[in-house]
Amino acid sequence: MHSNRKYSEKEVRLMNVLKGIVIIIYIILGAALGILLIPEILKDFNINGYPFLHNYYIDGLIGIVVFFLIFGFFINKVTNIRDLSIFYCSGGRAVS
Repeated sequence: MHSNRKYSEKEVRLMNVLKGIVIIIYIILGAALGILLIPEILKDFNINGYPFLHNYYIDGLIGIVVFFLIFGFFINKVTNIRDLSIFYCSGGRAVS
């Protein structure tokens, strides 16, 4: 929508920091959901023949990958500073 915008150096640095924070949050949420949900999904589908799937590290890694596949395309949308500042300055109303 606003692909031809020029960002200042300060905005670019802030977007990179926000992007890093969002990625760390995605990793934590994906790993937590993977550790909690993957064993239950394996139990529901009666998948018991693969012993490496009964490891918390593997479950967390699968959760991270699935979380990024589902929500990874939101990272740039979330970290777009100008659109966020316009949204917050307008009192939460959508501004075109």
